[in-house]
Amino acid sequence: MIAWQSVPFLYADTFSQKVEDYLLVYNPLSERGITVLNKEAYFLFNLVDGKRTVGQIFEEAKKVDSNVDFDQIKKIFFDFEEAEIVYFDKPKIKKTNLFKKPKKLEVWFHITNQCNLRCTYCYVWKTAEKMNFELAKKSIKKIIDDAKKTALKKFFLNLLAEKVF
Repeated sequence: MIAWQSVPFLYADTFSQKVEDYLLVYNPLSERGITVLNKEAYFLFNLVDGKRTVGQIFEEAKKVDSNVDFDQIKKIFFDFEEAEIVYFDKPKIKKTNLFKKPKKLEVWFHITNQCNLRCTYCYVWKTAEKMNFELAKKSIKKIIDDAKKTALKKFFLNLLAEKVF
């Protein structure tokens, strides 16, 4: 349970990259994938140093937004912990996870970037680029063939293409 005196820690191998107003966070020891943080969550994530308590981080957030309440901050840190980008007390995952065979594989395959939506949370640049059909077909076949060779329990292939209205 996250409390005022709880101290959040970052996983040592976590990678983060700022993209526009968002922060992409990836923990290679986790199977959770990439977590996309909005600017509020990004602000809180940047305050995690293994020394400050959640209460102290809340006080910093209160200086920026006087309407924020402690339950909101606790919820965000709960989400961070669920995404396996921070931990409290001791890490839930260890480096030994790197040497285990993955149980699942999820592939996001962009056939085109021509989406006409402009979702504020989307990290994909909108361009006129398209993948040619033969390359797409060969790539998908290769991904599926390689997935069959491993002992995966779950395999997800997400095909993304333009939305036309």
